[in-house]
Amino acid sequence: MLLDFLTGFGKKETVVHPSVNVMEALQSIPALNPNVTFEEDRDGRTVVCVPVQRRQGFWGRFQMPVSTHRIRLDEIGAFVVSQINGERTVQELIDAFAGKYRVNGREAKLCMADFLKSLAGRNVISIGIK
Repeated sequence: MLLDFLTGFGKKETVVHPSVNVMEALQSIPALNPNVTFEEDRDGRTVVCVPVQRRQGFWGRFQMPVSTHRIRLDEIGAFVVSQINGERTVQELIDAFAGKYRVNGREAKLCMADFLKSLAGRNVISIGIK
């Protein structure tokens, strides 16, 4: 029993996410999380402010109860975030991005997928699948 405990020590449980095909991903709808706010810095760039709860456990006791992560966006990132309204699909965002910045469809899909994944990982957006 002790051996089972020691061999499992430090291992994290793997979370299995449901698989989504390409068509479902393109029809999914990103939405800004409700606690996210926006500011402009002195250079005129958009800054996304995301409230973050303190960690659980021993080290969490030494952190502020709520802190704010600030994410500074460039012009392209600010454009994409401004297009997210909870109604537009990922495909519509890709089309708007490709039209404004004159990139081909494949490049726009890859860039948008990476950027949306980054925003979701930082709790800026949530993505709903129809």
